[in-house]
Amino acid sequence: RVVHGMGQWEAYNARLLPALPEAVRPAAQLLFLQIGDTPRGWRPEGVAGRLQALGRDGFVPVLDIGLRGNQPTKAELDGRADKLFGIDHEVASSTRFDSRLRDLAGVIREFGQPVLVRIGGEFNGWWNGYHPYAYPQAFRKIVGMFREAGVTNAAFVWCYEPSAPGDFDEQNTQGQWKWFPGDDVVDWFSIDWFNKEDFTGPLVGGRQGREPTAHGRSRKFLDLAVAHHKPVIIAESAPCRYDLSD
Repeated sequence: RVVHGMGQWEAYNARLLPALPEAVRPAAQLLFLQIGDTPRGWRPEGVAGRLQALGRDGFVPVLDIGLRGNQPTKAELDGRADKLFGIDHEVASSTRFDSRLRDLAGVIREFGQPVLVRIGGEFNGWWNGYHPYAYPQAFRKIVGMFREAGVTNAAFVWCYEPSAPGDFDEQNTQGQWKWFPGDDVVDWFSIDWFNKEDFTGPLVGGRQGREPTAHGRSRKFLDLAVAHHKPVIIAESAPCRYDLSD
């Protein structure tokens, strides 16, 4: 049986749902949240309202907690020497965002229905600017805070996108994971697929024919999920560079 969900764009969701027969109605809906500073400010009551609305409509929320705030534009990022602009290292090593995380834990606990919590989705993609070795510590801290707050209705998701490097299984000489938070805090592995090359075609390529392709990196990530005995969810997917009229 295939259970599927839909994305975060409300206008498109409103057009999608009437076109679908009830038998294939999406079971889940994606919701993005940035834990850092944004022009909108921090509004946990808004998150609570969105969760309640999704619950009333019969959806399982898939909540992505972005470990970033005001994201730089491409031009701004190109002008920076330090390309790592995420706040994952601050989450891991300071208390600056702890009150927001406690707010969020309380919102999810009070919601009471199942929630998939994706922490820092597409963790090692350059577009997120997360820090190696700090990111998994931030993930662990967030899960720990949720558990301490009595959240029992959340499953925690670790999500990869194969445009990013295939270094998700690397460790340093001290045995610290570069990106993997640990079996005790990851309930689901997750992958985002857009290009057909993410899941079809050769596994290796490049000038020497030895570099893993996006498909090769996807396969490696899925093999890691099998090795860690974790289920896998496709968190995001959409046709990319494909004519839907064909």
